Amino acid sequence: MKTVDDEKSTIQLVTEEKLKVYAQLLPGLLKKMARIPDPRNPKKTKHQITVMILYGILMFVFQMTSRRETNQEMTTPQLLANLQAVFPELTDMPHQDTLCRLLEKMDVSQIETLYIDMLRGLIRNKKFQNLLHKNRYLVAVDGTQKYVMDECWDEHYLRRKIRGKDGEYQYYAYVLETGLRNESVPSIGEATETGVSEIAVHFTLRRAIC
Repeated sequence: MKTVDDEKSTIQLVTEEKLKVYAQLLPGLLKKMARIPDPRNPKKTKHQITVMILYGILMFVFQMTSRRETNQEMTTPQLLANLQAVFPELTDMPHQDTLCRLLEKMDVSQIETLYIDMLRGLIRNKKFQNLLHKNRYLVAVDGTQKYVMDECWDEHYLRRKIRGKDGEYQYYAYVLETGLRNESVPSIGEATETGVSEIAVHFTLRRAIC
């Protein structure tokens, strides 16, 4: 049976491997993202837009579940030193609220467009050849809860009642993630509400990259 230390070691190893991949892919992507118009006041801007976007990407790499957790876990001196070895431009870590304000003001659809262009380039350059299954790519789509909070910061958040606390709710953000697989995917079976959403994401993604 695995201990907590074993799980931490496994997570650390996986994260380090992910960072190696991101270190190869992100420089070119971030260079293109630097061309996205920055809506902030230049005189009051501390972090470049590329640093802010990189910070947001790393938040998902480390699977942070809330802004508070991100501010606590991703601002430690040791983590910053480790990240700077891969991403020298990270002189320090921005605050989560700063990233949130930037994303509210900027045209985030441009980030998606650049990401899809990068994905198309990788497919075109045959970087995923080892993932082909019968000359096709297998894409897994899965729903994942990302954020949990006690206050509703946005009307689009989902909510659920807290057991044992009458009239109190917990708010959370739920996203659909996609990933390439190198093995057969089980059949979908009965389509639940989430399952229908996942199928819709599959067809949307296929139209976007094909």
